[in-house]
Amino acid sequence: YKTIERIMAVLIDLQEVQPLIAELQARQPGLGTILENAMDSLTKAQQAVDPKSMDSLTKVQQVVDPQYAQLALRGSRVVSEYCHERLYDCHWKDVPMIWRHCYACSMAMQSQCLMLLGKNEENIAEALRLCDMGILLGASFGNINLSTLARKLHGIGKEQINTKRAYSVENELENNEPVKKMHITELVLSPPSLQPEHPIESIHRLCPITFQERFLGKNKPVVISGAIAHWRALECWKDLDYLLKVAGKRTVPVEIGSTYLSSKFSQKLQTLQSFLEYLKSPHETEESRHYLAQHQLFDQIPELADDLTIPDYCYVGEGDSVEVNAWLGPEGTVSPLHHDKQHNIFAQVVGYKYLKLFSPTMTPNLYPHEERLLFNTSQVDADNPDLKKFPKFSQAEFVDCVLGPGDLLFLPQGWWHHVRSLSVSFSVSFWWT
Repeated sequence: YKTIERIMAVLIDLQEVQPLIAELQARQPGLGTILENAMDSLTKAQQAVDPKSMDSLTKVQQVVDPQYAQLALRGSRVVSEYCHERLYDCHWKDVPMIWRHCYACSMAMQSQCLMLLGKNEENIAEALRLCDMGILLGASFGNINLSTLARKLHGIGKEQINTKRAYSVENELENNEPVKKMHITELVLSPPSLQPEHPIESIHRLCPITFQERFLGKNKPVVISGAIAHWRALECWKDLDYLLKVAGKRTVPVEIGSTYLSSKFSQKLQTLQSFLEYLKSPHETEESRHYLAQHQLFDQIPELADDLTIPDYCYVGEGDSVEVNAWLGPEGTVSPLHHDKQHNIFAQVVGYKYLKLFSPTMTPNLYPHEERLLFNTSQVDADNPDLKKFPKFSQAEFVDCVLGPGDLLFLPQGWWHHVRSLSVSFSVSFWWT
Protein backbone atom coordinates (compact mmCIF):
# COMPACT_ATOMS: atom_id res chain seq x y z
CA TYR A 1 0.00 0.00 0.00
CA LYS A 2 2.78 2.47 0.86
CA THR A 3 4.46 1.83 -2.48
CA ILE A 4 1.20 2.48 -4.33
CA GLU A 5 0.44 5.55 -2.26
CA ARG A 6 3.86 7.10 -2.98
CA ILE A 7 3.43 6.75 -6.74
CA MET A 8 -0.21 7.84 -6.80
CA ALA A 9 0.65 10.94 -4.76
CA VAL A 10 2.61 12.40 -7.66
CA LEU A 11 0.53 11.22 -10.62
CA ILE A 12 -0.29 13.96 -13.11
CA ASP A 13 -3.68 15.65 -12.94
CA LEU A 14 -5.24 16.35 -16.34
CA GLN A 15 -6.16 19.86 -15.18
CA GLU A 16 -2.47 20.59 -14.61
CA VAL A 17 -1.64 19.81 -18.22
CA GLN A 18 -4.58 21.58 -19.92
CA PRO A 19 -2.85 25.00 -20.19
CA LEU A 20 0.20 23.30 -21.69
CA ILE A 21 -1.97 21.39 -24.17
CA ALA A 22 -3.71 24.63 -25.17
CA GLU A 23 -0.40 26.42 -25.79
CA LEU A 24 0.90 23.45 -27.76
CA GLN A 25 -2.29 23.29 -29.84
CA ALA A 26 -1.77 26.93 -30.85
CA ARG A 27 1.85 26.33 -31.84
CA GLN A 28 1.75 22.74 -33.17
CA PRO A 29 -1.88 21.48 -33.40
CA GLY A 30 -1.05 17.88 -34.33
CA LEU A 31 1.37 17.48 -31.43
CA GLY A 32 -1.09 19.11 -29.05
CA THR A 33 -3.70 16.53 -30.02
CA ILE A 34 -1.24 13.68 -29.42
CA LEU A 35 -0.42 15.03 -25.96
CA GLU A 36 -4.09 15.50 -25.14
CA ASN A 37 -4.97 11.97 -26.22
CA ALA A 38 -2.02 10.53 -24.32
CA MET A 39 -3.03 12.44 -21.20
CA ASP A 40 -6.61 11.21 -21.57
CA SER A 41 -5.40 7.59 -21.79
CA LEU A 42 -3.13 8.06 -18.75
CA THR A 43 -6.04 9.54 -16.80
CA LYS A 44 -8.18 6.48 -17.57
CA ALA A 45 -5.34 4.19 -16.53
CA GLN A 46 -4.83 6.12 -13.29
CA GLN A 47 -8.54 6.15 -12.45
CA ALA A 48 -8.52 2.36 -12.39
CA VAL A 49 -6.06 2.37 -9.51
CA ASP A 50 -7.39 2.71 -5.97
CA PRO A 51 -4.36 2.70 -3.67
CA LYS A 52 -6.48 1.94 -0.61
CA SER A 53 -7.61 -1.34 -2.11
CA MET A 54 -4.16 -2.81 -2.72
CA ASP A 55 -1.06 -3.71 -0.81
CA SER A 56 1.50 -3.89 -3.62
CA LEU A 57 2.16 -2.28 -6.96
CA THR A 58 2.13 -5.67 -8.68
CA LYS A 59 -1.65 -5.73 -8.31
CA VAL A 60 -1.90 -2.64 -10.50
CA GLN A 61 -1.55 -4.82 -13.57
CA GLN A 62 -4.69 -6.71 -12.55
CA VAL A 63 -6.69 -3.47 -12.41
CA VAL A 64 -5.23 -1.25 -15.12
CA ASP A 65 -6.23 -1.90 -18.71
CA PRO A 66 -2.78 -2.19 -20.34
CA GLN A 67 -4.23 -0.70 -23.50
CA TYR A 68 -4.68 2.73 -21.89
CA ALA A 69 -1.23 2.76 -20.33
CA GLN A 70 0.38 1.62 -23.59
CA LEU A 71 -1.49 4.28 -25.58
CA ALA A 72 -0.36 6.96 -23.13
CA LEU A 73 3.21 5.65 -23.26
CA ARG A 74 3.36 5.72 -27.06
CA GLY A 75 1.79 9.16 -27.32
CA SER A 76 4.03 10.74 -24.70
CA ARG A 77 7.09 9.22 -26.41
CA VAL A 78 6.13 10.92 -29.67
CA VAL A 79 5.82 14.24 -27.85
CA SER A 80 9.15 13.86 -26.02
CA GLU A 81 11.03 12.92 -29.20
CA TYR A 82 9.66 15.93 -31.06
CA CYS A 83 10.40 18.29 -28.15
CA HIS A 84 13.91 16.87 -27.81
CA GLU A 85 14.65 17.87 -31.40
CA ARG A 86 13.35 21.40 -30.74
CA LEU A 87 15.72 21.78 -27.77
CA TYR A 88 18.65 21.81 -30.20
CA ASP A 89 17.21 24.18 -32.80
CA CYS A 90 19.04 27.16 -31.29
CA HIS A 91 21.26 28.25 -28.42
CA TRP A 92 20.01 26.80 -25.12
CA LYS A 93 19.07 30.18 -23.64
CA ASP A 94 16.88 30.92 -26.67
CA VAL A 95 14.87 27.67 -26.61
CA PRO A 96 11.15 28.53 -26.22
CA MET A 97 10.01 27.41 -22.78
CA ILE A 98 7.04 25.50 -24.25
CA TRP A 99 9.39 22.80 -25.55
CA ARG A 100 11.09 22.35 -22.18
CA HIS A 101 7.74 22.25 -20.38
CA CYS A 102 6.34 19.69 -22.82
CA TYR A 103 9.50 17.61 -22.64
CA ALA A 104 9.35 17.46 -18.83
CA CYS A 105 5.63 16.66 -18.90
CA SER A 106 6.01 13.86 -21.44
CA MET A 107 8.90 12.35 -19.45
CA ALA A 108 6.79 12.37 -16.30
CA MET A 109 3.94 10.72 -18.19
CA GLN A 110 6.21 7.98 -19.55
CA SER A 111 7.61 7.31 -16.07
CA GLN A 112 4.14 6.87 -14.64
CA CYS A 113 2.98 4.70 -17.54
CA LEU A 114 5.90 2.34 -16.91
CA MET A 115 5.03 2.06 -13.24
CA LEU A 116 1.39 1.38 -14.02
CA LEU A 117 2.45 -1.38 -16.42
CA GLY A 118 4.45 -3.22 -13.79
CA LYS A 119 6.93 -2.91 -10.95
CA ASN A 120 10.13 -4.56 -12.08
CA GLU A 121 13.79 -3.54 -12.16
CA GLU A 122 13.74 -2.64 -15.84
CA ASN A 123 10.68 -0.42 -15.57
CA ILE A 124 11.89 1.29 -12.41
CA ALA A 125 15.35 1.97 -13.89
CA GLU A 126 13.87 3.33 -17.12
CA ALA A 127 11.27 5.42 -15.29
CA LEU A 128 14.02 6.93 -13.15
CA ARG A 129 16.16 7.66 -16.21
CA LEU A 130 13.22 9.40 -17.88
CA CYS A 131 12.66 11.54 -14.78
CA ASP A 132 16.29 12.63 -14.77
CA MET A 133 16.19 13.47 -18.47
CA GLY A 134 13.13 15.60 -17.78
CA ILE A 135 14.95 17.34 -14.93
CA LEU A 136 18.17 17.89 -16.91
CA LEU A 137 16.62 19.11 -20.17
CA GLY A 138 13.06 20.07 -19.28
CA ALA A 139 11.52 22.74 -17.08
CA SER A 140 9.00 22.10 -14.32
CA PHE A 141 5.59 23.71 -14.25
CA GLY A 142 2.52 23.60 -12.03
CA ASN A 143 2.61 20.88 -9.41
CA ILE A 144 4.40 18.35 -11.60
CA ASN A 145 7.57 17.67 -9.66
CA LEU A 146 10.00 15.31 -11.37
CA SER A 147 12.48 15.49 -8.48
CA THR A 148 9.82 14.19 -6.10
CA LEU A 149 8.83 11.40 -8.47
CA ALA A 150 12.49 10.46 -9.02
CA ARG A 151 13.13 10.32 -5.29
CA LYS A 152 10.16 7.99 -4.78
CA LEU A 153 11.20 5.78 -7.68
CA HIS A 154 14.76 5.57 -6.35
CA GLY A 155 13.35 4.57 -2.98
CA ILE A 156 11.34 1.74 -4.54
CA GLY A 157 14.43 0.55 -6.41
CA LYS A 158 16.42 0.48 -3.15
CA GLU A 159 13.65 -1.56 -1.49
CA GLN A 160 13.89 -4.17 -4.23
CA ILE A 161 17.70 -4.31 -4.00
CA ASN A 162 17.60 -4.63 -0.20
CA THR A 163 15.03 -7.43 -0.46
CA LYS A 164 17.26 -9.32 -2.90
CA ARG A 165 20.30 -8.80 -0.69
CA ALA A 166 18.47 -10.07 2.39
CA TYR A 167 17.34 -13.16 0.46
CA SER A 168 20.88 -13.77 -0.82
CA VAL A 169 22.41 -13.43 2.66
CA GLU A 170 19.79 -15.77 4.13
CA ASN A 171 20.61 -18.43 1.52
CA GLU A 172 24.34 -18.11 2.16
CA LEU A 173 23.85 -18.50 5.90
CA GLU A 174 21.68 -21.59 5.39
CA ASN A 175 24.37 -23.12 3.17
CA ASN A 176 27.21 -22.14 5.55
CA GLU A 177 28.69 -19.94 2.85
CA PRO A 178 30.55 -16.68 3.63
CA VAL A 179 28.38 -13.57 3.38
CA LYS A 180 29.63 -11.29 0.59
CA LYS A 181 29.80 -7.63 1.46
CA MET A 182 27.59 -5.57 -0.85
CA HIS A 183 29.72 -2.51 -0.26
CA ILE A 184 32.12 -0.18 -2.06
CA THR A 185 35.01 0.57 0.26
CA GLU A 186 35.35 4.02 1.74
CA LEU A 187 37.78 6.31 0.00
CA VAL A 188 41.11 6.58 1.79
CA LEU A 189 42.82 9.84 0.92
CA SER A 190 46.18 11.09 2.22
CA PRO A 191 47.21 14.77 2.33
CA PRO A 192 49.33 15.71 -0.70
CA SER A 193 52.98 16.69 -0.42
CA LEU A 194 52.48 19.74 -2.68
CA GLN A 195 52.94 23.06 -0.86
CA PRO A 196 51.75 26.46 -2.17
CA GLU A 197 54.42 28.89 -3.39
CA HIS A 198 52.60 32.10 -2.47
CA PRO A 199 50.00 31.05 0.10
CA ILE A 200 46.63 32.75 0.25
CA GLU A 201 45.82 34.15 3.69
CA SER A 202 44.00 31.57 5.79
CA ILE A 203 41.69 32.28 8.76
CA HIS A 204 39.91 29.84 11.05
CA ARG A 205 36.13 30.36 11.30
CA LEU A 206 36.19 33.85 9.84
CA CYS A 207 33.44 36.14 11.14
CA PRO A 208 31.03 37.22 8.33
CA ILE A 209 31.40 40.88 9.30
CA THR A 210 35.19 40.65 9.13
CA PHE A 211 34.82 38.74 5.85
CA GLN A 212 32.81 41.61 4.39
CA GLU A 213 35.19 44.32 5.59
CA ARG A 214 38.55 42.71 4.85
CA PHE A 215 37.88 40.46 1.86
CA LEU A 216 34.55 40.90 0.06
CA GLY A 217 34.77 44.70 0.18
CA LYS A 218 38.37 44.65 -1.06
CA ASN A 219 37.83 41.87 -3.63
CA LYS A 220 40.54 39.81 -1.95
CA PRO A 221 40.63 35.98 -1.73
CA VAL A 222 40.87 34.13 1.57
CA VAL A 223 40.93 30.50 2.73
CA ILE A 224 38.50 29.81 5.59
CA SER A 225 38.88 26.72 7.77
CA GLY A 226 36.46 25.29 10.30
CA ALA A 227 33.36 27.05 8.98
CA ILE A 228 31.65 23.93 7.65
CA ALA A 229 32.75 21.43 10.29
CA HIS A 230 29.06 20.72 10.97
CA TRP A 231 28.38 19.47 7.43
CA ARG A 232 27.26 15.84 7.35
CA ALA A 233 28.76 15.66 3.85
CA LEU A 234 32.31 15.71 5.27
CA GLU A 235 31.80 12.17 6.56
CA CYS A 236 29.01 10.78 4.37
CA TRP A 237 30.48 11.64 0.97
CA LYS A 238 33.76 9.83 1.68
CA ASP A 239 31.74 6.63 1.60
CA LEU A 240 30.88 5.71 -1.99
CA ASP A 241 28.34 3.22 -0.68
CA TYR A 242 26.41 6.12 0.86
CA LEU A 243 26.33 7.96 -2.48
CA LEU A 244 25.18 4.76 -4.16
CA LYS A 245 22.38 4.33 -1.67
CA VAL A 246 21.14 7.89 -1.99
CA ALA A 247 21.54 8.43 -5.72
CA GLY A 248 23.23 5.48 -7.44
CA LYS A 249 20.55 4.97 -10.09
CA ARG A 250 20.25 8.65 -10.98
CA THR A 251 21.44 9.88 -14.40
CA VAL A 252 24.07 12.66 -14.39
CA PRO A 253 26.07 14.55 -17.08
CA VAL A 254 29.77 13.73 -17.23
CA GLU A 255 32.57 15.52 -19.09
CA ILE A 256 35.23 13.42 -20.85
CA GLY A 257 38.68 14.74 -21.71
CA SER A 258 41.63 16.59 -20.22
CA THR A 259 39.75 19.94 -20.10
CA TYR A 260 36.86 21.62 -21.90
CA LEU A 261 39.47 23.22 -24.19
CA SER A 262 40.56 19.85 -25.60
CA SER A 263 39.66 19.04 -29.20
CA LYS A 264 38.65 15.59 -27.97
CA PHE A 265 36.38 16.95 -25.24
CA SER A 266 32.94 15.32 -25.09
CA GLN A 267 30.05 14.76 -22.70
CA LYS A 268 27.76 11.86 -21.92
CA LEU A 269 24.96 10.86 -19.57
CA GLN A 270 25.45 7.93 -17.22
CA THR A 271 24.19 6.72 -13.88
CA LEU A 272 25.98 7.92 -10.78
CA GLN A 273 26.63 4.26 -9.94
CA SER A 274 28.52 3.81 -13.22
CA PHE A 275 30.51 6.99 -12.57
CA LEU A 276 31.43 5.91 -9.02
CA GLU A 277 32.64 2.57 -10.35
CA TYR A 278 34.81 4.53 -12.77
CA LEU A 279 36.38 6.45 -9.87
CA LYS A 280 37.66 3.18 -8.44
CA SER A 281 39.30 2.08 -11.70
CA PRO A 282 42.60 3.17 -13.29
CA HIS A 283 42.44 6.00 -15.83
CA GLU A 284 44.33 5.33 -19.03
CA THR A 285 44.87 8.82 -20.46
CA GLU A 286 43.97 12.42 -19.78
CA GLU A 287 41.63 12.37 -22.76
CA SER A 288 39.61 9.51 -21.25
CA ARG A 289 39.28 11.19 -17.84
CA HIS A 290 35.70 11.61 -16.59
CA TYR A 291 34.51 14.58 -14.55
CA LEU A 292 31.11 15.42 -13.11
CA ALA A 293 31.68 19.16 -13.33
CA GLN A 294 29.61 22.29 -12.68
CA HIS A 295 26.38 20.37 -12.32
CA GLN A 296 23.42 21.49 -10.20
CA LEU A 297 23.32 18.06 -8.58
CA PHE A 298 21.59 19.26 -5.44
CA ASP A 299 18.62 20.68 -7.34
CA GLN A 300 18.32 17.37 -9.17
CA ILE A 301 18.83 15.23 -6.04
CA PRO A 302 17.69 17.23 -2.98
CA GLU A 303 18.58 14.34 -0.64
CA LEU A 304 22.26 15.23 -1.11
CA ALA A 305 21.52 18.90 -0.41
CA ASP A 306 20.44 17.84 3.08
CA ASP A 307 24.09 17.00 3.82
CA LEU A 308 25.24 20.61 3.57
CA THR A 309 24.14 24.20 4.19
CA ILE A 310 24.85 27.35 2.20
CA PRO A 311 27.69 29.22 3.97
CA ASP A 312 26.67 32.47 5.66
CA TYR A 313 29.29 34.32 3.63
CA CYS A 314 27.09 33.94 0.54
CA TYR A 315 24.46 36.17 2.11
CA VAL A 316 26.81 39.05 2.82
CA GLY A 317 26.55 40.42 -0.73
CA GLU A 318 23.76 42.40 -2.36
CA GLY A 319 21.84 39.48 -3.88
CA ASP A 320 19.97 36.61 -2.27
CA SER A 321 20.27 34.06 -5.09
CA VAL A 322 22.95 31.37 -4.74
CA GLU A 323 23.78 28.87 -7.49
CA VAL A 324 25.15 25.62 -6.10
CA ASN A 325 27.21 23.25 -8.27
CA ALA A 326 28.89 19.91 -7.68
CA TRP A 327 32.38 18.89 -8.87
CA LEU A 328 33.23 15.20 -8.49
CA GLY A 329 36.12 13.47 -10.21
CA PRO A 330 39.38 11.51 -10.01
CA GLU A 331 42.90 12.77 -9.38
CA GLY A 332 44.16 14.95 -12.21
CA THR A 333 40.98 16.75 -13.27
CA VAL A 334 41.73 20.30 -14.38
CA SER A 335 39.70 23.46 -14.76
CA PRO A 336 41.85 25.66 -17.03
CA LEU A 337 42.74 29.20 -16.06
CA HIS A 338 39.55 31.29 -16.22
CA HIS A 339 37.44 33.80 -14.30
CA ASP A 340 33.77 33.99 -13.37
CA LYS A 341 31.30 36.88 -13.32
CA GLN A 342 30.12 36.07 -9.78
CA HIS A 343 31.71 35.67 -6.37
CA ASN A 344 32.38 32.08 -5.39
CA ILE A 345 32.66 30.31 -2.05
CA PHE A 346 34.39 27.09 -3.08
CA ALA A 347 33.99 24.26 -0.56
CA GLN A 348 36.28 21.23 -0.52
CA VAL A 349 34.40 18.25 0.92
CA VAL A 350 36.35 15.12 -0.05
CA GLY A 351 40.00 14.94 -1.14
CA TYR A 352 42.37 17.75 -2.09
CA LYS A 353 42.66 20.42 -4.77
CA TYR A 354 45.37 22.87 -5.79
CA LEU A 355 44.26 26.35 -6.91
CA LYS A 356 46.36 29.11 -8.45
CA LEU A 357 44.80 32.59 -8.50
CA PHE A 358 45.61 35.75 -10.47
CA SER A 359 44.19 39.20 -9.77
CA PRO A 360 42.11 40.89 -12.52
CA THR A 361 45.01 43.39 -12.82
CA MET A 362 47.09 40.55 -14.27
CA THR A 363 44.70 40.07 -17.22
CA PRO A 364 47.05 41.62 -19.84
CA ASN A 365 49.61 38.91 -18.98
CA LEU A 366 47.15 36.00 -19.16
CA TYR A 367 46.24 36.01 -22.87
CA PRO A 368 42.45 35.56 -22.80
CA HIS A 369 40.90 33.77 -25.77
CA GLU A 370 39.54 36.12 -28.40
CA GLU A 371 36.55 33.87 -29.14
CA ARG A 372 33.29 35.14 -27.63
CA LEU A 373 32.48 31.82 -25.95
CA LEU A 374 35.92 31.56 -24.33
CA PHE A 375 36.58 35.21 -23.52
CA ASN A 376 36.86 34.34 -19.79
CA THR A 377 39.44 31.57 -20.36
CA SER A 378 43.20 31.97 -20.78
CA GLN A 379 45.12 30.44 -23.67
CA VAL A 380 47.92 29.58 -21.25
CA ASP A 381 48.27 26.19 -19.57
CA ALA A 382 49.01 27.40 -16.04
CA ASP A 383 50.65 24.07 -15.13
CA ASN A 384 53.00 24.04 -18.13
CA PRO A 385 53.08 27.52 -19.70
CA ASP A 386 54.66 28.01 -23.12
CA LEU A 387 56.66 31.15 -22.37
CA LYS A 388 57.90 31.47 -25.94
CA LYS A 389 54.34 31.76 -27.17
CA PHE A 390 53.07 33.66 -24.11
CA PRO A 391 56.12 35.55 -22.75
CA LYS A 392 54.19 38.03 -20.58
CA PHE A 393 52.78 35.17 -18.51
CA SER A 394 56.12 35.05 -16.65
CA GLN A 395 55.28 38.50 -15.27
CA ALA A 396 51.89 37.44 -13.94
CA GLU A 397 51.92 37.42 -10.13
CA PHE A 398 49.79 34.81 -8.39
CA VAL A 399 48.73 33.37 -5.04
CA ASP A 400 47.89 29.73 -4.46
CA CYS A 401 46.58 27.19 -1.97
CA VAL A 402 45.89 23.53 -1.35
CA LEU A 403 42.35 22.91 -0.10
CA GLY A 404 41.52 19.87 2.01
CA PRO A 405 38.27 18.52 3.50
CA GLY A 406 36.38 21.24 5.34
CA ASP A 407 38.19 24.20 3.73
CA LEU A 408 36.45 27.10 1.99
CA LEU A 409 38.04 29.46 -0.52
CA PHE A 410 36.56 32.86 -1.31
CA LEU A 411 37.13 33.47 -5.03
CA PRO A 412 36.22 37.11 -5.74
CA GLN A 413 34.44 38.02 -8.94
CA GLY A 414 36.85 38.48 -11.82
CA TRP A 415 39.81 36.68 -10.25
CA TRP A 416 41.45 34.21 -12.62
CA HIS A 417 41.87 30.71 -11.22
CA HIS A 418 43.37 27.41 -12.31
CA VAL A 419 42.16 24.29 -10.46
CA ARG A 420 43.71 20.81 -10.32
CA SER A 421 42.59 17.86 -8.21
CA LEU A 422 45.34 16.12 -6.25
CA SER A 423 43.19 13.11 -5.38
CA VAL A 424 39.70 11.82 -5.89
CA SER A 425 37.77 14.96 -5.06
CA PHE A 426 34.25 16.15 -4.29
CA SER A 427 33.80 19.94 -4.18
CA VAL A 428 30.86 22.33 -4.08
CA SER A 429 30.81 25.86 -5.46
CA PHE A 430 28.42 28.59 -4.29
CA TRP A 431 28.13 31.42 -6.80
CA TRP A 432 26.46 34.64 -5.77
CA THR A 433 26.59 38.38 -6.42
